[in-house]
Amino acid sequence: MTGRKGLAEAGQLTPSPWGNFNYNPQVYSIQEYDPKVEIYWKDLGNERQVFRTLFSIHRPLALKGPTGTGKTTFTRKMHQELGAELGKEKFTPQYVFDEKSGLYVKDKDKDEKEAGENKRAPFFPLYIIDGTEDTEAVHILGGYNTEGKFIGGPMYHWAHTGGILLVNEIAELRGDVQTIFHSPLDKERTVWIPDLARLVKLPDHAMLVAAYNPGYQTKRRALKISTKQRLPALDFTYPAVDVEAEIVYHASKIGEQEVEIEIAKKLAALANRIRSEDKEKSILASREGVSTRLLVMAAEMIAAGTSTADACRAAIISPLSNSDKEAEALEAIVTMCGL
Repeated sequence: MTGRKGLAEAGQLTPSPWGNFNYNPQVYSIQEYDPKVEIYWKDLGNERQVFRTLFSIHRPLALKGPTGTGKTTFTRKMHQELGAELGKEKFTPQYVFDEKSGLYVKDKDKDEKEAGENKRAPFFPLYIIDGTEDTEAVHILGGYNTEGKFIGGPMYHWAHTGGILLVNEIAELRGDVQTIFHSPLDKERTVWIPDLARLVKLPDHAMLVAAYNPGYQTKRRALKISTKQRLPALDFTYPAVDVEAEIVYHASKIGEQEVEIEIAKKLAALANRIRSEDKEKSILASREGVSTRLLVMAAEMIAAGTSTADACRAAIISPLSNSDKEAEALEAIVTMCGL
């Protein structure tokens, strides 16, 4: 993953008025609001209203559902919409980023008049953490490197700048790591940075979003009850066939390339057939259903000129099969669906 500075130089990120962050890009990424990036989202209910309401009352949100059902895409869409709206407001930041020390400091030298004259649109980034069992608290909060310089983690930056902190697969984190999110999830909305002995009050435009697949929890680590009960939640699932076809059609567009709507419908029907296989008799009983994400990838390949058979084999059959028998069963369903 390319560092933030490299992305900015490549024109993929707009340089931030807060300064250049020094961080480990293997732990998390930063995406800034960009009005030119088109993110397709199809409402399946009142999920946008729920998100907006929780953001307005300074509360967090959990997104629950199987992999590939749009949890990250939905967060990115809401980040874009809220970023556009916040860009019309002005406020005085509580902290400024000091390039020399790499720390956020309170700007005590400015009086109220000067602060008022320096109001600006809030910096509204999207910080993304991909949680694993090897993720430590220091990766999230930050710590000192071998040269004695403090390197802020995503939660350190988020606590000072605001924006959205998305914690993917939060249930994969060890229980002791999950607990570091409790303070920002509570009404007080604070973040404790141990290495700096600093308690930071979150700005109003800071929101924590957690995402996880509850289906994994019976086999792997479960989300702590004390963490779960701090998170209002939205359930994500695979949509109806006609709706999923519409999603695949729109989400797979790349520039002028687009898949035919009839192909999108067949891909959606294929996914529905795989997911509904008889769990008692099918060779695919232990397999997880095909995600909407994989359908979009298959559609992108087809739109780019790949045959439907090759696209389905690369994007659906190979990822889902671990044996020749499973691959044969999936091939048969692909053929049955006219692909």
